Amino acid sequence: KERSLLEVFVMSKVDGGLIVSYNGIRGFIPLSQLSIDSKDEVEGLLKTTLKAMVINVDRRRRKVIFSCRASQSRELSESVEKLLETMEVGKVLKGRVSSIKDFGVFVDLGGIEGLVHISELSWARVSHPSEVVKENEDHNVIVLGIDQSSKKISLGMKQLQEDPWKNLQERYSVGQVVKGKVSRIVPFGAFVQLEKDLEGLIHISELSNEHVSDISEIVSVGQEVSVSIIKLQADDQKIGLSMKAAQGSAE
Repeated sequence: KERSLLEVFVMSKVDGGLIVSYNGIRGFIPLSQLSIDSKDEVEGLLKTTLKAMVINVDRRRRKVIFSCRASQSRELSESVEKLLETMEVGKVLKGRVSSIKDFGVFVDLGGIEGLVHISELSWARVSHPSEVVKENEDHNVIVLGIDQSSKKISLGMKQLQEDPWKNLQERYSVGQVVKGKVSRIVPFGAFVQLEKDLEGLIHISELSNEHVSDISEIVSVGQEVSVSIIKLQADDQKIGLSMKAAQGSAE
């Protein structure tokens, strides 16, 4: 009932498992309840001590069934609880990318996983998490939130990088003409990279004084362009750019 972790002595091997002893009480561990990869490893367990839990007792037939898998699950659960107790918002941890989804990245923190949402990967716009990280890569992450009841941890990566939107007005101003490289073309315009993780948008209406039906006829990805800043919204992380305004100021 207590689901205690016990140390049992392996006495012998039989078909389907091991005969073990705990304080003079004989018991049985089925092969399915052993944490081994192959049956050949059973021989190496003879005359050794294993950690196990009682999963079934039949007093009338004097039978006790033990499980090593259940004991490992219990130990893992306890280690997760300890990890959660020491974890706090703002703490920087090192983890390994365990899986990549469309909505973000799961990071193994050593027995428990946390999620870096796609919006928390980089200050730059990210179409898919695979653009930023790869599976089995080690990365530093910062704890953004902890839900003790559901054991869910929210993580961030961009917070460990310099925020390009900070002090934006000190570096740029409306009417300023700057150079950048076209990073993406979308149906409503083109994004221009101004700094490593800083992009602005040229709306399709700001590409040319002429009517534009095909954006790719005006600009292409990788092309360097001169643009005029027509909107600065640091709080909303938006920069509006104009090619036709830059051409007008050049004239």
